Amino acid sequence: MTREGLKEFVSILLPRLLVAVMGLAFIGWSAIAILRDLRVDPYARAAARIEGGERFADATLVRLAQGADKDLLDGSCDNRTLRTAVTLDLVALDAVITSNDLSLLDQRRAAAARATVAAVRCNPMDGNLWLRAAMVEASANGRSERLIGMVRASYWTAPNEAWVIKNRLAFVGRLIGAGIDELRPDFAIDVRKLLTRGHIDDAAAAYAAASPAVLPLYDAALGAMNVGQVGGQRRSRLVEAIEAARGPAGAPAPKPF
Repeated sequence: MTREGLKEFVSILLPRLLVAVMGLAFIGWSAIAILRDLRVDPYARAAARIEGGERFADATLVRLAQGADKDLLDGSCDNRTLRTAVTLDLVALDAVITSNDLSLLDQRRAAAARATVAAVRCNPMDGNLWLRAAMVEASANGRSERLIGMVRASYWTAPNEAWVIKNRLAFVGRLIGAGIDELRPDFAIDVRKLLTRGHIDDAAAAYAAASPAVLPLYDAALGAMNVGQVGGQRRSRLVEAIEAARGPAGAPAPKPF
């Protein structure tokens, strides 16, 4: 074959070879994705049912979490996989938190810590994952600089997401009640955001459930709303919703100024 013929052969063969290699790579990637989805699906469906409010037996939750630890945490950064593992590990930890089986409790705490750390490593801008990691840290070690850092990372990465704020208020309120006052300024900002911009029912429920340690922060935020027509109208609606949330046996709602 002449040099010109060889060049022509290569010019025809090379693009076809590249297309074939790319096709094989795509087929391989698709097969891996399909296999991963098949592996994750049973756990993801269970996690979705749990998040939807369905109740599972404690033993079932532990079994699901143990399976997720073995089958899902393979070092990949697939969001669906990691979120599923975090959900299952956290509900399993909640299920055994009052257990007398200290070995099982330690096992579930360690597993939840691994899952949440893996998740925030892959998704460092997810404020909800940072909050979940902080919950595990608090359960395992109580007050620590690591815990404070995780909570503040949640504030920095999810400053305005109402559903994250609602969960964060409940958790950080308990931390402040336990004496972790470093988080009080950030907590006050979250309270103000929920009361002024969140859903009325969510804001009223958070206010009604506030502990004595943080209730003054709610009172201050509510009082500051009584400025201008719009703020005053929302405040009146919120006071009514708080009264309804507390119920007839609850403490009286704050009176409008």
